[in-house]
Amino acid sequence: MWYSYQVGKAPGYLRDENGDIQYESYVGADGEVYFYTDDEGKKIPKESGEMEVLYSNPVKFWGTITSQLKNAVMRAWGSDSTNNYATLILAKHAKDSDGNELSLPFGARIWLHSEIKMKPNGSPDENSADYQVSGIMNEALNETSYYLQVLQQSEEKT
Repeated sequence: MWYSYQVGKAPGYLRDENGDIQYESYVGADGEVYFYTDDEGKKIPKESGEMEVLYSNPVKFWGTITSQLKNAVMRAWGSDSTNNYATLILAKHAKDSDGNELSLPFGARIWLHSEIKMKPNGSPDENSADYQVSGIMNEALNETSYYLQVLQQSEEKT
């Protein structure tokens, strides 16, 4: 599995039907399109007026995800539906593939089966993730449980 968490925000840009960024421009008297540039000669993108969430580079980790939640477990999370939720179980002080202690924050994205897609700005596309951390239960002695919201249904790969 892979995880990524929010690291900041950046201005969002208007995009065309292919997903390419649109740039500030004008049509000259000769009918040609000219682009506005900054001091370094780079084209200036058209901002959408919205901020885009940036995510960290995905890091590999190991844990157990189950979508077979029992009613008692669901009640502990305050939910009465098992359709769109799963549980991730990690050992206390578990480490990721970089050797860092694993502590997933609220909103972290997890890829189990889906391909990690990247945005044009180099940030992982959070919409390509399989799960989002929606709750954390760390009272147990030897493990931490994470309540995961299913973002997309994917077929299990073998």
